[in-house]
Amino acid sequence: MASVCLFSVQENKMKLAAYIEKEYKVTVDPTSLFDMQVKRIHEYKRQLLNILHIITLYNRLKKNPHMPFVARTIMIGGKVTAPLPLLNAHFCLIIVLVCLLWQ
Repeated sequence: MASVCLFSVQENKMKLAAYIEKEYKVTVDPTSLFDMQVKRIHEYKRQLLNILHIITLYNRLKKNPHMPFVARTIMIGGKVTAPLPLLNAHFCLIIVLVCLLWQ
């Protein structure tokens, strides 16, 4: 039973990776760990902590490129609940992070 579930998960990851490549022209490794946060975007600490965690992982890898690590694809998405100034800061931080990591 567990092997059937694992097959379904891997098959769905392959479908999602194909969709992302088709729609956004971004190649995603379907064998990587998919770290997703999809929810309403608020001024919650959890979302900011998730972004800080991404920055920490990136800095660790840049500092020690030969360290063992798990390949990870991080996706953040959601619906904005209200146009708040702090929320705009969250978006700016996400956009800056994506731009920096993309280079």
